[in-house]
Amino acid sequence: MFEEINAGKYEAYTSEYTLIELREAKEPKRSDMLSLIHKFSIPVFDVEDEAGRLADIYVQNNMIPEPYRFDGAHIASASIHGLDCILSFNFKHINKLPMEVLD
Repeated sequence: MFEEINAGKYEAYTSEYTLIELREAKEPKRSDMLSLIHKFSIPVFDVEDEAGRLADIYVQNNMIPEPYRFDGAHIASASIHGLDCILSFNFKHINKLPMEVLD
């Protein structure tokens, strides 16, 4: 995926929320992921109040469990910046829709 980003096939973005999580990640994951952001010059969105409010709405509506509110902030940041999709390996809360959404 990163090679396709580098080739100009896709535009990639990340957010300060990702950097906050990566600072707490264990090595070598932390360094590996931070180096990819740097290597491919991926722009980083700032933390915004609007994303925090939207993440709260996700929690209030049982879309994201309260302990994982930060996952909601990732989704909210992508939403408020009008991104087309989110690429994530988080299959617990980001890549999984509640069944009632699918009905």
